[in-house]
Amino acid sequence: MRPKDLEWLSLLSESEIDFLITIKQLAIQKAEVIGHKEIAAKFDVRILRALGVILLEFLKEQVRSNPTFPNPDEVLISLDRCSLATSDRQGGFGSSSIEEIFASLESNRTQARMRTELCDGLRKCKKQKQAQTVE
Repeated sequence: MRPKDLEWLSLLSESEIDFLITIKQLAIQKAEVIGHKEIAAKFDVRILRALGVILLEFLKEQVRSNPTFPNPDEVLISLDRCSLATSDRQGGFGSSSIEEIFASLESNRTQARMRTELCDGLRKCKKQKQAQTVE
């Protein structure tokens, strides 16, 4: 796992890390259901991050377009503060379009042991956050 991926993961809250783990587990489950387990191996940190950004943008659009949603401004502000969508110093997704995100991901698909690395990285970040909370 790249150092900047670990740095980005360390910025995430526990719920954001859980969100990424859930996306990864869903990818594994769906790949097994269709009989192509190797597809799940392609879901590395960058792809999960892109999916998180896309899902956040989708949620924001749903909040904006639903006039009956209570306190939409507060929800949108809260979603904007989410670390999943923050840009890192060296080429994060930031305000990139979906096409730019996928083009970036396509050019960086060289990580073979992604699932193990991702889970290990997420566990390390989770343990660090728990240790910081205890101190």
